[in-house]
Amino acid sequence: TVGGAVSLTQLMGQALAHSFNPLVELLERFASRQIRNRATLGGSLANASPIGDLAPLMLSLEANLEIASPGQRRSVPIHQFFKSYRQTAILANEVIVSISFDLPKASHLAFEKVSKRLDDDISAVAIGINLCLNDHKIDKIILGFGGMAATPAIAKYTCDQLVGLDPDSLTKNELRTWLANDFQPLSDLRASAAYRIEVATNLVYEHLKAVSTLTAKEPSL
Repeated sequence: TVGGAVSLTQLMGQALAHSFNPLVELLERFASRQIRNRATLGGSLANASPIGDLAPLMLSLEANLEIASPGQRRSVPIHQFFKSYRQTAILANEVIVSISFDLPKASHLAFEKVSKRLDDDISAVAIGINLCLNDHKIDKIILGFGGMAATPAIAKYTCDQLVGLDPDSLTKNELRTWLANDFQPLSDLRASAAYRIEVATNLVYEHLKAVSTLTAKEPSL
């Protein structure tokens, strides 16, 4: 559980202490140190930018936000938090108190960001991946994306199609078709719509293949 006003520098220290490497890798590329000293996880999510880096990872982790007003507190699952472009479930008299998520031991977690510069740049596409394999088949997968829609979003149709598949049987054409069903991204100065779909396809495909290879090499218990 991360307090809404905890700085990203503090959060990075906790991520290092708990070997939460995808979050460490994300924050190492998040703006500059001076900004990380002031910026917060709550602020990044409340900003609701469709190309924010932290939202895709939080989506993949199925985070919950505790939101409070002077009279009550309520919990909002992150997939219900982003309503439309820069619009969230927060009311005018509410603030984000905390963000909670689990780090499942059986899952392979990852974050990837594609941008024109390696550091201190806005992403064209960002993805948070939460993947669990069982008997070399996809038991659970959550793909949280930034840069693909008006809000950060989960590729729900694609995830539904992937469950039960052996990653080694997957083709890029299948994956591209599924992602195009989930998203119709815009073209802008950072990337075209076709480029975004192709990058998203490659990111998911290569990660699935890498995890499949890694799992195949793990000794059986």
